[in-house]
Amino acid sequence: MNGLIRVRGEGWLKGSHSFSLVYRLQMQALLQEDGLDLRHREMDALHPGQHDGSDPDFSLGHPDRVKTLLDAEEAAPDVIYRLISPTNLAFNAGERLVSYLVTELGMGITKLAEGGDDIRRFEAQGGVIHTPTRWSKQRLVHGGFKPEHVVVIPNGVNPSLYFPLQPQDIAAVRKHQGFSPEDVVLLNVGSPVWNKGLDVLVHCFARLRQSHRNLYLILKDQSSVYGVGVKDYVQEILKPIAPSAQSIALEGMRIIPSHLSFQGMRAVMNAADFYVSPYRAEGFNMPVLEAIACGTRPIVSAQGSTSDFCHPDNALFIEGILQGPQRFQGRALDAFFEPNPDALMAMIQALLHSDPAHRKLAKVERQKTISQFHWGIAAKALKALFVDMVASR
Repeated sequence: MNGLIRVRGEGWLKGSHSFSLVYRLQMQALLQEDGLDLRHREMDALHPGQHDGSDPDFSLGHPDRVKTLLDAEEAAPDVIYRLISPTNLAFNAGERLVSYLVTELGMGITKLAEGGDDIRRFEAQGGVIHTPTRWSKQRLVHGGFKPEHVVVIPNGVNPSLYFPLQPQDIAAVRKHQGFSPEDVVLLNVGSPVWNKGLDVLVHCFARLRQSHRNLYLILKDQSSVYGVGVKDYVQEILKPIAPSAQSIALEGMRIIPSHLSFQGMRAVMNAADFYVSPYRAEGFNMPVLEAIACGTRPIVSAQGSTSDFCHPDNALFIEGILQGPQRFQGRALDAFFEPNPDALMAMIQALLHSDPAHRKLAKVERQKTISQFHWGIAAKALKALFVDMVASR
């Protein structure tokens, strides 16, 4: 075995699906680790448009190492690292599998692949789940996984992709987007599904903008990735309010394209005054960490996945109520957090009158966060897990 641990990654190196992005960034970091003979197997796409688009900002690393990554396998792997959706827990006896699995609302709503959904067989063969937050692990354990088979290794951020721009560059981006220095710009790039809480944000924004025309909201279209259009979703949310109020709210919204490069997303993250995520449940919430890396302060739900990396020095918190197990639209939810819309409104209203010079995160707080949550740390933790699994047999 020449001292190397042979690892076969199974995932997607293309596309803008969240699992594809996590896999690419994780593989990029693993390529920097010594002691691993890393190979890649591209898995079947979920839908025809999943692999559309490319990003010149993104590079896996040194060409020679990438060539090795993509070369045909010469021997059976010591460890399989699988990061796909829906998660497939199936593997052959004698193999070692680490499977990435994340859940927002619990196993009652999280799909496993048909034929790869036998939890007890997975555990009996020594399979290990890699999940990125304590919140997700709690949901997985409540859903039937044994705690000793679930390892928390946080996702990270790549500071070479997400970083603060110079003030003059931020001003130029804001001007290009039609914002003045006096405007307050909110951002949310999550998909328009119930657990993300976008409905809470849109309702609050629509109410506030009636008397604060300098308030703007940037949203991201997700139709090509998840098949759900943000514009239609927002219009549906705004239906109950008066047509004149709808117009005022819609005039203050900007919808950015579904396929946006890292450079484009970095610019948008910097241009925003605050990243707002009043989520009910998230498995990790990568954009919040990316916003912090760009120096943009997030406003997040007070309980949930972001509690692993958000604290009073780098974030603002929306109060609400933690809800226990219940059924929603015919499906069993393990837990979720219901943010208080009035608390969010009061917070944004106060921020509208804050000093613009003090809105960005202090350099020390940004640096402290990314030093604890970057992909290199995740790669080292994964490598240690691979080593332990090989040594235990």
